[in-house]
Amino acid sequence: MIKKLNLGALIIGFLALVAFIGIPCWFLFTANVDAGNVGIITTFGYVEPYTLQSGFHFKSPFSGLHQMSMRTQAYTMSIAQEESTAKSGDDTIATLTKEGLSIDMDITILYHLDKDKATDVFRNVGEDYAEIIVRPQARSVLRNVVATYSADEVYSPERASIEQQILLELQNMTKDRGIIIESVLLRNVKLPQQLNDAIQAKLTAQQKIQQKQFDVETQKLEAERMRQEAQGIADANRIISGSLTEPYLTWYWIESLKHQNASIIYVPTGANGMPLFKAVA
Repeated sequence: MIKKLNLGALIIGFLALVAFIGIPCWFLFTANVDAGNVGIITTFGYVEPYTLQSGFHFKSPFSGLHQMSMRTQAYTMSIAQEESTAKSGDDTIATLTKEGLSIDMDITILYHLDKDKATDVFRNVGEDYAEIIVRPQARSVLRNVVATYSADEVYSPERASIEQQILLELQNMTKDRGIIIESVLLRNVKLPQQLNDAIQAKLTAQQKIQQKQFDVETQKLEAERMRQEAQGIADANRIISGSLTEPYLTWYWIESLKHQNASIIYVPTGANGMPLFKAVA
């Protein structure tokens, strides 16, 4: 009985030792990459040229794992004329238009990392590549592009053309750096109050002109309707006047009298005389 207990204790102790040593070794020899990420392997500061896809992998116990997201990310910029505004986290950007007017706007950039160049980005730029590459490039491109447009163009639906131009220039500047720009969104454009009032006044004047044009067209249509109605009446009168002969007028008079008094009897008196009527009691 004692031997059996000693053997059982030995087995339990052995298993405990294996677990104590094996569990840490398991984590040293394995790596798990989260969904939507790629794994970058570094060994004593050297960045391996390959990447690990999401899932479970074996690796050297001397290697480290760094994960970088491949998902679409949104970067909202924070640029302002005053340093205090920038530190406050405001994403308003002060830019100059073609006329030299200062306007504010918000910009959001959607981008993702090129998985084929993830190791290059990690090696040459680091994990904070959005602040190092996306931010300064976007600042420069935005200001350069807006400077070629007038304030009312930025404020109008022309803004879509500005977004497209910024997108194309950013894509050309970042594609070789391993960053793919998906889209650019400009929001909350704020013009100087005086210019904003002028634009609103211009829009109001245009609306009034359009209303007047509508009124003129309506009057033209009404005048045309009345002309056609008058022409119809004139045509009807001309047709009627052509048919108002003496026999017709006599017949019409007789019919009118008969409608007024059904008991009246018509008595003809000849071709040239007036007809006689006799009321029947």
